[in-house]
Amino acid sequence: MANPSNQIVARFRIHTKQDKAASLKAGRPMFKDTEVVEIRYAGERGKVSVFPAHENDPNATREAAKAGGEALTYAQVYAAQYRQFKDQVEQTAPGTPLEEAPFLTQARRSELKALNVRTVEALSALDGKNLKALGMDGRELKNQATAYLAKANDTADVTALAATVAAQQRQIADMQALLEEANGRAPAMPAVVEDEEISEEAPEGEDKALEDCTVEELKEYIRSKGGRVPSGNASKETIYNAALELATMPGDGE
Repeated sequence: MANPSNQIVARFRIHTKQDKAASLKAGRPMFKDTEVVEIRYAGERGKVSVFPAHENDPNATREAAKAGGEALTYAQVYAAQYRQFKDQVEQTAPGTPLEEAPFLTQARRSELKALNVRTVEALSALDGKNLKALGMDGRELKNQATAYLAKANDTADVTALAATVAAQQRQIADMQALLEEANGRAPAMPAVVEDEEISEEAPEGEDKALEDCTVEELKEYIRSKGGRVPSGNASKETIYNAALELATMPGDGE
């Protein structure tokens, strides 16, 4: 749906008129300045409505009341143009100026401005008799304006998405940098000392491991450690286990 504000060209100015009461009292002509707004409509060459700038705009006030808001003056409704008026700079219509539309010739831009069509948005929103006022190519111009705005919106979406992705990438890079900095400041973890393997002690005077000893050597080792040699017809495995148990027992003070 077209935005109705695109069809309105608002321009503020000073209106000077004679103050009859002040003139009668002073005995000479007295004048006063009043801020007014001129309202023109896109596609209509001669229609101009003039209202006091600080008088309530009935249409905007009615819409504001529906939303529970307060009354709005013309100066509030067309705040951007009013600020330009107060700053004494050119008052421009909101939207994309016709100068930005590549499908328009300079002559066509001048013709459109004469019909109070000053933005691409206003051209795109024209319809009915106001569109017919543009001439035979009016519909084509309207379609070109609509396509131009659609392409601009798509470009804006892509640009916004690219900006969002770039911001996210910067955020990830910053987080990685913080993590690296934090890791650099962290105290070194103590080295893990693995449990030393308990080696099988060789019998005294021997360089053999227990598993390489004979039964007699194992028995002699057990006796040297003050152990008890398995009695009876014990197997070598039993004797070996007894020797191994003595070999792995902690010594005094351990």
